[in-house]
Amino acid sequence: MNQSSKLRPTKDRVLEHSTVSTGLFLKCVVPSVIGLILFLVPLNIGGEYTIPLVYFANSIVAVLGKAMHWILLLVLTISFVLPIVMRSKSTSGDVPSWLEPLVCVTWFTILVRAVGALFLISVMFKAGPEAIWSEFTGEIIVDVVIIKLMAILFLAALLLPMLTEYGLMDFAGALLVTPFRILFRLPGRAAVDSMSSILGSASVGIILSSRQYEMGLYTRREAAIIASCFSMLAIPFSVVLADIAGIMDYYIQYYLTSIGILLILAMILARIPPLSLIEDSFYKGIDNRPEEVSEDGHMFARACSAALERGNSGPGFGTYFTNSIRDLVGMWCNILPPVLTFATIAMVVVEYTSFFQWIAMPFVPLVQMLGLEFAAGTTLAIITGVADPLFPVLIGADIPAEVNRVAIAIMGLVQLIFMTETGVVLMKSKIDFRLWRLAALFILRLIIGFPLAVAAAHLIV
Repeated sequence: MNQSSKLRPTKDRVLEHSTVSTGLFLKCVVPSVIGLILFLVPLNIGGEYTIPLVYFANSIVAVLGKAMHWILLLVLTISFVLPIVMRSKSTSGDVPSWLEPLVCVTWFTILVRAVGALFLISVMFKAGPEAIWSEFTGEIIVDVVIIKLMAILFLAALLLPMLTEYGLMDFAGALLVTPFRILFRLPGRAAVDSMSSILGSASVGIILSSRQYEMGLYTRREAAIIASCFSMLAIPFSVVLADIAGIMDYYIQYYLTSIGILLILAMILARIPPLSLIEDSFYKGIDNRPEEVSEDGHMFARACSAALERGNSGPGFGTYFTNSIRDLVGMWCNILPPVLTFATIAMVVVEYTSFFQWIAMPFVPLVQMLGLEFAAGTTLAIITGVADPLFPVLIGADIPAEVNRVAIAIMGLVQLIFMTETGVVLMKSKIDFRLWRLAALFILRLIIGFPLAVAAAHLIV
């Protein structure tokens, strides 16, 4: 069988899967259903509706208590000491591939990780400048955000593959092939990659798109649209945002609505500048695109075929566990330090300067036009999202109106452009985003997306 025939789920292949073994069927369905329940289905636990992932994360934090701070300090210390110790090996290429994201990093990354460790020590021992460890800066970042994020990332590393590795994502992606071509001006094969971005990590989604561009599978315009319009924060992070905003009662509505707004924004932004002005050129002029997926046969049958193929190659228990531990190391060491460092710095700027208030002023009339109370505080919360997606919900958590908090949390998910992570990754990628393009996308997403978020919040609340 040639390569192109492998890429196209034909009627014969669907027929093969119609007589699939019970073992393969269960291998696909059981992990996928468990993953859906753990990440997306609110359950009544202890008299409160929450998704199981949050309940287990809260339980871990409650059981371990202050020990979580010491575990975090150990993680942060390893994250900057190990790259220094292994510097010689990283330059000679002797580092195992799974350790490369941890140790093959720049000196700036090592500095950011070290500063994060110093900030944590400052908070733990109330040492150093009070601006760093005070209740509304470092302490709130560590105790309210980072500790819970660490527990959620631990569970995500162990459990998220149930959503991504056994066919659920491929099933959804196969159903979305035709809509992607029509709505987003993207090739049908981009559906699965975009689902990877939505269900996985924002940075991973961007890196995946950049690599596909380098391999000649996407044009620069296609890669730019996928990287900047679909690289939504991971499900675990959406849980953190909802929890801080105090809207866990509406989590499933909030998350699904955010995906809907994300898709609407992608449909619009793909057709207007600055994305529409990016040239449809291939990396180094090399076009390696495979033939489009065949649309012969029933759509549902094709989706089942894609899911079963994915499930058939899904990892066994040993590989699953090994990959999960590797993912956990990468998540903890690559996500926690920069979030702690930049979030603390930004909270200091918010608390002790008027920088964000000045930036927010031109957008206050937009919030007032939408009929929201607490317009100044709401605008400030949303604007700080350019620094980090945590800031909107942290700053907006005390706003009494639930509608405002739901809208703010939605914007935290769909804004996508923030300089502590995705903005920097986009500029460093081979797609070669410029700062002005990122600024234009942030403003467009704010102007178009916030009215949609407010309308959705009114329906949810």
